[in-house]
Amino acid sequence: MNPAYQGQLDVFCAAYAVINAMRHMHATRLLSCRALLHEALLDAAGDEDFFKAVLDQRTDYVDWVDAMLGRLEKQGSLLAARPFPTSFPGPDAPPPDVLWEEIAAWLRKGERNAVLLQFVRVLYPTDAIIRHWTCCNEVIGDTLMLFDSSIEPGSLHQLDRRSLITDPALDGPGKVLIVPYTLRFLRPRIGR
Repeated sequence: MNPAYQGQLDVFCAAYAVINAMRHMHATRLLSCRALLHEALLDAAGDEDFFKAVLDQRTDYVDWVDAMLGRLEKQGSLLAARPFPTSFPGPDAPPPDVLWEEIAAWLRKGERNAVLLQFVRVLYPTDAIIRHWTCCNEVIGDTLMLFDSSIEPGSLHQLDRRSLITDPALDGPGKVLIVPYTLRFLRPRIGR
């Protein structure tokens, strides 16, 4: 029997995505990262129903991510944008190529830029569904590199352009559904 590792028991990948974006953009030290996580958990715990939803994975975590980003924006650490504020997965969502081009263009604009997003994938041949928040920090050719906290076997650390979908009806082995309204484009505030 192996010991449990962080991430196997908690469901805080959304907070880790924000924290990893800060590490990428500002080389934020681990003690400061711990403070960011503590603030986020205290915020969530301030509303018992919301905190239960976070713990039970009955949320998309967008409000939690936006609260963390809002605090960091007020502190002058970053600027955040929502390129697809109302796009839900499905046939009316922007096509994957549009998302890809927007993400790649943003990451190429600045070496310290980052993109946060939630992806969904099915672990075939089972029906297990993984919903995961991550930080994209680089694009190489047709591959998005993920600055991600997950060390679980089978976790993704890069996303191939050809694997991306925005309509769940197109799902299949090797496909990764990007949830358009979760995308957050981040850049460090100039002068920081």
